[in-house]
Amino acid sequence: MKRFFVFSVIYLCLALVHLACAAQIKDTESATHDGDSSSHSIVDTYTFPGFKVIQFTLPVLSIYSYMLISDGEALLIDPVRDISFYLEIAKKEGVTIKGVYLTHSHADFVAGHSEIVKAIDCPIYQSHKSGVLYPIKTLDENSVIHVGQATLKFLDTAGHAFRTA
Repeated sequence: MKRFFVFSVIYLCLALVHLACAAQIKDTESATHDGDSSSHSIVDTYTFPGFKVIQFTLPVLSIYSYMLISDGEALLIDPVRDISFYLEIAKKEGVTIKGVYLTHSHADFVAGHSEIVKAIDCPIYQSHKSGVLYPIKTLDENSVIHVGQATLKFLDTAGHAFRTA
């Protein structure tokens, strides 16, 4: 019994040493993240005549999203599932989110477009080629969306959401 107890204590100590070492080992991706990697943050705000774009990141998912703001209106681009951060920023900026533009409509991106629609009842803008079954306002080559003074004209380019027959 005494031998078993000693072995158990040694095993427990080795396991703790292993866990401590493992916590310090990072692969290339995780090495770029700090302790706040699971929190949204603002990367930068880009100001242009008549509008600005706020760039957000969620480092743990290596995802960027954006909010275009002009004259009290905003368009949210590629939001992640937790939308509370965007709603806080919209309130802080004094803007109303008028829509969501989703560039990713596939499995490697967990989007928050449905959550935004449920929270504020705005349209989802997406390529007509995405083939989604939920309601969207379709975008084609040269489609235009107005957000305050900003006019967005869309180009149909190949990419993640491009779908062929």
